[in-house]
Order: sequence, then structure tokens, then C-alpha cells
Amino acid sequence: LFPAIAVNALRSGEHAGSLPQVMMLLADHFDLSERLKSQCLQAFLYPAGVIVLLCVALVYISQVVVPQLQPLLPAAAMDSFLTRSLLAISALIREAWIPVLCAGAGVILLSGGLIRRYPDVGHLVLSRIPVIGQVCRDLDIALCFFDIFVLLRSGISLDAALGEAALSARNMTGKEMVKCRERLSGGYSFSGAMARGGYFPRFVVETIRLGEEMGRYDDYCERVFRWYYRSFEMRINMLAGALQPALLTVCASFVMVMALAFLKPVYANLSQVGMLKP
Repeated sequence: LFPAIAVNALRSGEHAGSLPQVMMLLADHFDLSERLKSQCLQAFLYPAGVIVLLCVALVYISQVVVPQLQPLLPAAAMDSFLTRSLLAISALIREAWIPVLCAGAGVILLSGGLIRRYPDVGHLVLSRIPVIGQVCRDLDIALCFFDIFVLLRSGISLDAALGEAALSARNMTGKEMVKCRERLSGGYSFSGAMARGGYFPRFVVETIRLGEEMGRYDDYCERVFRWYYRSFEMRINMLAGALQPALLTVCASFVMVMALAFLKPVYANLSQVGMLKP
């Protein structure tokens, strides 16, 4: 029931006689994890809700609105590429919206299962997406160094802390920590092992080098975590702030396309009928 980091940290705290301190560190660790999940959920809940509502509106318009407006369209409206395209899309949705919905749900469930089974693949896909990839990388590095900080403060050796952090991460950062641990056994220092891999920015390498000189790995791992955590918060807020106007633009574009494709020709036709003299 308990993660490996909790078991190992508590075991080291028992041996070192510092269980209260270790308990506080673990409490901070799990509290931080929940806050990070909450921040990510809040950032993407609004876009997800808007996308779902747009899909519902699209199905409703295709099923109800378009069939009522189509008989009112004048013959000249069929010369518009936009009108013909929307009529074709509406017909496709009316005929196949249930299979498409089932297929979409199947793809989502299958993707979720594959990500849970092969987390490296899902993480690799996310890391390739602009902005989102950088957010994920900042979060991974922050959590990895926070794990190392907690384990070092608990009295675990650096080699064991890197191994436990790598097992906890299970992503690109975790794989790089495994390589760093192998380089440590080959005679490299921690900062030298990170510089050798080229995965971590120079800022991280120099910060850990200072920790080596001061003999305070734990404090400087915490500094790396704090910096990347602030970077993650800034990026996630920027992403959420950019998504909201982008989705509003999509909604406005959707309404404008409907107006240009259907309402404008229908209104023009009714205006001509109103101007006819007996």
C-alpha cells in the first residue's frame, strides 16, 4: 500500500533515530504531489469541458438545426464551398455519430491502458508536444530532485537515493538518473555524471557542483527542486491562460462559420422574398 520512497525513508529514519523529521518530509512530499495533481487538473478541466460542449453542440446542430435550415437554403447557396462542406459534414455526423462516439471512447480507453502499461511511451509522446513537453520535463526534474532531497535528509546514501528516485520517476529523468548512478560507480562525481549525460541543464549541474563543494547535497537538491517547481507553476499558469482565449476563439469561429454557411444565405433569401411586390 505504501510507495517505495516512504518505506526506504522510514527505514533510514529508524536507523538514524530521526523518525519525526522523516515523517514531516514524507508529509511534505505527498502534500506536494497532491497539489501538483490539483494544479494540472484545474489547468486542463476548463479546456476539456469546452471541448466536450463543442462536440455536443456539433452533434445537436447536425441532428436538429441543419435539417431545418437546409430546405430554406436558396439554390445559389450550393455554389458556396463552405455551405457544401458543412452539409456533407452534417450528413456524415447524422449517419455515423454513434460509431464515431464509440470509436472515440475506445481510442481514449485504449490510449489510457497503453499509457498505464507503457508509461515511457506516453511520456515520450507528451515530451514531443511544444510547451506541454517542457512543462512535463520541469515537473519530472522537480519531483525527481525532491525525492532525492527527502531520501538524503532521511540518511540514505547518494547512490541509494539516486536508485530510489529513478524507480519512483519511471520516465526520461528516471532513466537519466540510472545512468548517473552507473557513472558514479565508474568514478564520476554527481555533477560530473549529470554533465556527461547532457540531459540536465547547466544550471542544475552547477548547482549540484556547489552542493559537492559545500558537502550539502540535500540542500542543493532542494534548491533545484524549488527552482523547477516555480518554473512548472509559471508554465502551467501561462498554458492555462493561453488556452482559454484560444478556446473562445474556436467557439467564435464555429459560430461565424455556421452564420456564413447557413444564416447568411437564408437571410438573403428571406430579404428577397420580402422585397417582392404583389
